[in-house]
Amino acid sequence: MRGFNVIAFMLLIVLFTGCAQTKQTRKVETSGFLGDYSMLQEGKEGEALLLYLNPNADWASYDKLLFESVSIWHGKDSNMDDVPKADLQRLANYLHTAIVKNLRADYEIVNEPGPGVLRIRMAITDAEKSKDVLDVFFTIEQQNLHLPGGKVMTIDAGSVAGRVEIEAEITDAGNGVMLAAAVDNRSGSKSDLKASWNDVEQAFQYWAERLSQRLRELRVK
Repeated sequence: MRGFNVIAFMLLIVLFTGCAQTKQTRKVETSGFLGDYSMLQEGKEGEALLLYLNPNADWASYDKLLFESVSIWHGKDSNMDDVPKADLQRLANYLHTAIVKNLRADYEIVNEPGPGVLRIRMAITDAEKSKDVLDVFFTIEQQNLHLPGGKVMTIDAGSVAGRVEIEAEITDAGNGVMLAAAVDNRSGSKSDLKASWNDVEQAFQYWAERLSQRLRELRVK
């Protein structure tokens, strides 16, 4: 009974501590999708972990958007090799839809390059769904939380939450000039009872909303 009570207590901690938002992990690995990372620098608070903004870009001159299909890019350290292709495609579609939904109020969505057109290339370079809470609770390690029989229970929020990394670039669709590039990583701050992609989807929503907000800011500078 004591063991059951401990498990129930720790379930409450994980499920109700923190909000259902994602957070930046402050650590990111490049995958090769962008090719050249030499212009990217560490972003400031509230920005992508690695970021480049063309200081000469005239953002107000763009009123159309060509958004290529989101790619799934398996870097050398990617955790996506064992993820079903159907899951990855659904995630790519989810991210694409979230971006378009947030940008269509400010840009005409087009399928061809031309004057005044921004081109966005984006890839999911790593993704892990959140783990089943109970699977994590019964991991046995040397910790201070002891269960009956001399066993111990590990509670590691980082190992429970889902996480995702993306790389993106924005270019002038007419002449190919690089306008912006970014590499970022986010993870969940809480977990569901069952393994899911909820944390990853919330990260996509955050990025879509943040991109829309940032482009609006750049257009009025």
